[in-house]
Amino acid sequence: MLPSPIEIPQVINDWDNRFATKIKPVIDDAANATLLDELFAVSGAAFDANTAGSQQQVVEDVLWYNVVGTNDSIAKLGGQPYDNRNTNYSGSSDDAALNAGVERFDGEIAAREEITSFYQTTGRC
Repeated sequence: MLPSPIEIPQVINDWDNRFATKIKPVIDDAANATLLDELFAVSGAAFDANTAGSQQQVVEDVLWYNVVGTNDSIAKLGGQPYDNRNTNYSGSSDDAALNAGVERFDGEIAAREEITSFYQTTGRC
């Protein structure tokens, strides 16, 4: 569906078509409801359980942001910040298989330091 969460330049130009034809049918398919629930259990992404289609909208929004924002983030942060090399994912029906199979990335130190220094919100006014 997507080549990689950090190498997506070719996807930007075809995002609307790719989402509509390859991703939306999968997340809208009732047969995949359990997998969608697992995605939210593992990711911790927020959705409105009282609103039909909320999970699907969150998936669309997060993927859109990843596709459209990744190159801009890399340019502004001085490198690729995403780092999951030491992340232990949980909440799936088979966490061992999930962790064994998930692609791992090493974030660049400069980008991670930029986020820590200038992009961490406090929630204070």
